[in-house]
Amino acid sequence: IEPEKPPFFDIHMEYRLHTAVQELIEKKYICSAHNISRGGLFISLVESAMVYGYGFDIITDTDIRLDAFLFGEAQGRVLVSINPSREANFIDFMMKKEIPFLALGHVTKGEMRVDDISFGFIEDAKKAYENTLEKIIEN
Repeated sequence: IEPEKPPFFDIHMEYRLHTAVQELIEKKYICSAHNISRGGLFISLVESAMVYGYGFDIITDTDIRLDAFLFGEAQGRVLVSINPSREANFIDFMMKKEIPFLALGHVTKGEMRVDDISFGFIEDAKKAYENTLEKIIEN
């Protein structure tokens, strides 16, 4: 059995990405930012949505295995939300900085959808998230 190799990590790209996110925040081109790490994209979407009770409707990349796309914990990824009135500014900025990005979908009023499949509502997910430790202790 061969030992697993650590995930790919490019420190220079990571620096460029986080510098760009800082500039995006300063220029008010984005509404929110959340690193994608522990739990992957789906968990980051849920954690971001819980703050204000929003949901999301995304389409996955069919060139990437679904589990890897939603739950992969690779470094160098940030989830951002953009006000539609700032979308052109965001795209121009990212193109100028030569940082790859992918439009996933849009914010909803509370439903969590992936590839046209509903995963319920963010309020239910928030209740489960906030009460998990309590339920574990009770049992």
